Amino acid sequence: MWVFLQTARSAISDEQLDTLQARIHALHAARLLEDDAVFCVEDCIVDCIEAMPTAVATDRVVEKVIRMVAVSERVSVDATFARQVKRKFL
Repeated sequence: MWVFLQTARSAISDEQLDTLQARIHALHAARLLEDDAVFCVEDCIVDCIEAMPTAVATDRVVEKVIRMVAVSERVSVDATFARQVKRKFL
C-alpha cells in the first residue's frame, strides 16, 4: 500500500500564512490577544515557515499552523477566534 504524505508547502499557501499573520496582529491591535500570546503564535508560524522546505503536513509544528489557518478561515468573530487561539494553540 502506498501512503501519500502531503508536503507542508502544498498544505499551506503563502496567502494563508499572510492572512493568518495579519489576523493575529489585528487581534493584538484590538487588544484581544496579549503580547505573550502574539509572540507564541508568531514563533509557531516562523517555525513552520522554516520547516516548510522539507517538512510534511503531519510534522507537529506544521500541523499546528494548518489547524490555526483552518480555525481562522472558519471563525469569523474576532473575539471568538482570539479565545480559541488561547485555548487551542498556546
